[in-house]
Amino acid sequence: MYHQDGMLSLLNTGTIMNEDMYRETAKLFESSDNTNTVLAMEAMANCDFQKSAVYLLLLIRENSTKIYNSSNRNHVNFKSLLRYFNITAYTLTRLSVDDLLNSLRAQKLLSLTNLNMLMPLIMETVKEKGDMQHIKVKDVELSNEALTSIAENILEPLEIPTPEPTQDLQPDLSTIPATLDTAPGAFK
Repeated sequence: MYHQDGMLSLLNTGTIMNEDMYRETAKLFESSDNTNTVLAMEAMANCDFQKSAVYLLLLIRENSTKIYNSSNRNHVNFKSLLRYFNITAYTLTRLSVDDLLNSLRAQKLLSLTNLNMLMPLIMETVKEKGDMQHIKVKDVELSNEALTSIAENILEPLEIPTPEPTQDLQPDLSTIPATLDTAPGAFK
């Protein structure tokens, strides 16, 4: 007897979505023509879910309202796509970046490559909301201009501190094993 996720992996070995296909599919969703939305959803449902995971999740998140309002979301292939990533009709229009990371974790697809693909969205979310479930902000630093302005303040003059080496908000991912399955305390 096969587990449902295992069967979906065996059945969905179609097209691997790359960045170009992602952009073209996103353009289909931008159209006001419902036929293009259906075409985009069919293209997504026929992709290799594992190898296209990040692009599929991004498209689902970015176009959740159109997908939710499309009757094609009930098509067996598209339902399989949503089920593979544990996305329900209720959660479809509420997907956070943490939800995307949780979907990747659940399928054991959270790799450094996939994390780097999501990093622009992660950084945007951190700027807007701060900490996330899986991403924590460690440092905030004033610019040199702000430090100079503080030092020049006539009411509270302050000596400009010597800046310490700055840390980039993006983590040094080179210290993380290529597969998180082998890392100590890895997600199971």
